[in-house]
Amino acid sequence: MNREKPLFYIRYVADGDINIDDYWWDKYRQPGKWLASKDTFALKSVEEAIIYFKDKINGVVVYDPNIASTSNVASSLCGTDNLLAIRYDMRPSSLYSRIVLNGPKLPVKVWFVNEDGSSKFTAKGTIPDTDIPSSGSLKNDPYLWFIEKYMKQGKCSGEFGAYYIDQKWMEKPLATVRNHHTLTNHDFFISKKAFFFDLSPHGDELATDDPGQPLGTDLNTLKLFLMAIYMACAA
Repeated sequence: MNREKPLFYIRYVADGDINIDDYWWDKYRQPGKWLASKDTFALKSVEEAIIYFKDKINGVVVYDPNIASTSNVASSLCGTDNLLAIRYDMRPSSLYSRIVLNGPKLPVKVWFVNEDGSSKFTAKGTIPDTDIPSSGSLKNDPYLWFIEKYMKQGKCSGEFGAYYIDQKWMEKPLATVRNHHTLTNHDFFISKKAFFFDLSPHGDELATDDPGQPLGTDLNTLKLFLMAIYMACAA
């Protein structure tokens, strides 16, 4: 929504009883400031926002709650394909139920789970939809899929990379204040068609969020990301 110019402002980030987004909104709206003369109105729900911006949304990418890295890959596809990233969740209150199964009923363009909700990536055999051998890591295989299917095809920006935590935080969602998941930071990078990653740059120690991976797997995948960018820019 904000790719060409700022259109959509989200009131979310809070520190105790203080809403940080409201604080800056009030600053911007003061006489002589950036938004002082702008005509604005409120959208009261996710569904209402989707309906209003429906011409800018091509559908959704459904990611796997059991493989955290698919959330970052989903954010990458949001930028490249103008999709919304939605976690697979059959509970009636979930966003998946509210906007895919019901409400706007947005079409699913990319699945990172199978039709029965089981994991598409297994860390065995070959990576789905490719002939690339699995890395042996559930965390890394979705990134390798993205490199092959998107980065090597020139579908994302080589200028913007977004180093953000994936949805591993959902294992302890209340360990800190909720907005520390940094999801609201994704918006800028999605507008730039950036690639998202959460990979350790250390090849001599195990990744803390994937200790079962072969040593150095995160680093090898990170190098593949950087090499794909280099080759795209060189071309």
